[in-house]
Amino acid sequence: MKSNCPRGVYVHVPFCLSKCAYCDFYSCPGSETDKERYIVALVKEIALRGELHAGHAETLFFGGGTPSCLSTEQIATVLSECGRYFPLSPNAEVSMEVNPGTLSGLDLSGLHALGVNRLSIGLQASQDRLLTLLGRSHNLAMFNETFREARQAGFDNISADVIYGLPGQSLTDYAESLHHLIDSAVDHVSCYSLQVEPETPLWHPVMAGEIELPDDDEVVAMYELGRDTLRAAGYEQYELSNFARPGKECRHNLKYWRNEQYLGLGPAAAGFVSGRRYVNVADTEEYIRLLDQSSLPVGSCEMLSGKAHRAETAMLALRLLREGIDRDAYRRRYGHDPLVEYADPIKEWTEAGMIESDGTRVVLTDLGALWANRVQASFLVSP
Repeated sequence: MKSNCPRGVYVHVPFCLSKCAYCDFYSCPGSETDKERYIVALVKEIALRGELHAGHAETLFFGGGTPSCLSTEQIATVLSECGRYFPLSPNAEVSMEVNPGTLSGLDLSGLHALGVNRLSIGLQASQDRLLTLLGRSHNLAMFNETFREARQAGFDNISADVIYGLPGQSLTDYAESLHHLIDSAVDHVSCYSLQVEPETPLWHPVMAGEIELPDDDEVVAMYELGRDTLRAAGYEQYELSNFARPGKECRHNLKYWRNEQYLGLGPAAAGFVSGRRYVNVADTEEYIRLLDQSSLPVGSCEMLSGKAHRAETAMLALRLLREGIDRDAYRRRYGHDPLVEYADPIKEWTEAGMIESDGTRVVLTDLGALWANRVQASFLVSP
């Protein structure tokens, strides 16, 4: 096995029953034949990547799209093939995104028996009217049933996603969604601010003024409400958008924020290995065609080295509100002192109350978390 092994593996499942109004991720409809062709191609990519980067993996994450539209047998095939080249560590985290109402071909007990030990369920809101507006294919009752089935199947690590800043969403609505998850005893909560991306179904009515979004002050109030509500319920905000019970942090996503190595498999999947960041082609047919020719399905790639790599690591580390930029770890990894390398932005944002440092770590304050994008950008352009 090669020494430059990835620490994590991401598998992108591109198929969705329908496109959500806000979704900017690559997805497409898929028949049963389409899914089988995708699995055949994916197995080929696993082998090609494995020849280059074989080695033990600590995490494996099925994302999408809608991974839960695959069958248990198809998931078993992918896990088996990944295991040939990227055998999982004994305590590995194996996650799968699940949408309520898409489990007709998936046996959760069978999935758990295969080694999947973490589920991420897309709730988004607890009000059916908001789910309809977002184009979601489920309602609250379906989420509740999926959550109940997951617990019965043995899953003791379940995450749920919610979105704030939705059209027609009030603070009371958002509080209800949060308390529903708290009362359900979800282990991890991801809270995302709605981003209306160009050419998504929501984009044109918003741009035309047909749909009105909450103003910035309302969005900030929702962010603060989510932060304070979840903290009070015993969830730690370990990353800007993520809250977890102790020990339930998403270990796979931590690899992204720590700028560690991971492989991306599937159409539109991104990977970062051996200093090279790549993105696969965002077209399932082209993905299959390239792999039929035994070619890696890469759409773009870049090499990150030297200062660019260090700056990206520092920028991403600021997302981790508990860890921040770890001075000793940074020096061991790069041979540079971040307090010297980023002295100017650290001084600027410390004086503004956006970050704080005790000499060993540089972390965002609660105020800085509201302006995280601006603070992080200053580290990327630091001379």
